[in-house]
Amino acid sequence: MHNRAIGLVGASGYSGIETTRILSAHPRVELRFVTSDRWQGSTVAERLGVSGAAGALQYENLDRSRDLAKGCDAVILATPAEFSVAAVPFLLERGIKAIDISGAFRLKEAAEYPLFYGFQHPAPHLLATAAYGLPELFRSEIPRASLIANPGCYPTGAVLALAPFLKGQFLDDSPVIFDAASGTTGAGRKGTEDLSFAEVDEEAVARVLVFPVADEPREPVAERRGQAERLAHLARRAPAPVGDDVRGHRRA
Repeated sequence: MHNRAIGLVGASGYSGIETTRILSAHPRVELRFVTSDRWQGSTVAERLGVSGAAGALQYENLDRSRDLAKGCDAVILATPAEFSVAAVPFLLERGIKAIDISGAFRLKEAAEYPLFYGFQHPAPHLLATAAYGLPELFRSEIPRASLIANPGCYPTGAVLALAPFLKGQFLDDSPVIFDAASGTTGAGRKGTEDLSFAEVDEEAVARVLVFPVADEPREPVAERRGQAERLAHLARRAPAPVGDDVRGHRRA
């Protein structure tokens, strides 16, 4: 069996870095190209210490991604949602499978994208075809799919924990609280004052996820994306409607 030729777009972010390391060590994968405007001209070996054929690859400009994708079996997009929604149709039209790490195809309803992502989805017809990349629950859908939407971090934890209880109808109407924490890398590599070492050292900013909850003022769009994702995929495992809310506690 031949190795699969895989390309990676957006290879210098945290998700792209970890994806590069995983693919470079995979015995059945040929990492064909990596793109990054930030690291253009450097090699993977120089940036990540990866050896072999993958380490010899040079980071190409992001604008070259479409040309480089030709001949690949699949392309992984470690890019913002706004980039992915334009790139995925291009790949699928050419018979290239797409694995998107952003939230561009995680939701099934196009009407939810203006609310949670701030844009009208340009390819709503693809939302129904995207497999949710959570093999513990949707393993049978993933191999057949041409488009895989990788799940977010908090939705992964919440959905995997709650799905068996919902499917078995072991829960009543009482709230279920998920106490989850992530590091600052979840916000990406762009530096801000709130994410600087002096601000986060020995500190935590908590949010509480509650099922269900009374009406309260909503948090900004970006804070609610995980909520929509959780609801969309928990509903596929629940015999009855599921409520969801995120409550934030911030420093003064």
